[in-house]
Amino acid sequence: MMVLLALALWLWIYPEFVSASSFQIGWIVHLWSANFALVLISAGTLHWYFFMRKGQGTEL
Repeated sequence: MMVLLALALWLWIYPEFVSASSFQIGWIVHLWSANFALVLISAGTLHWYFFMRKGQGTEL
């Protein structure tokens, strides 16, 4: 699942290597925002499940 996610991000979200070959703020912000959104979605989902929904109950 992680390999498929990495390939999908690489093909459709991340900037091309040609534009990333020079130091420009545009592709850096694009890459940072894509990574930030991925972390926000995954951490937000875990936070919602474990803390707000009490999905684990009293186990562990």
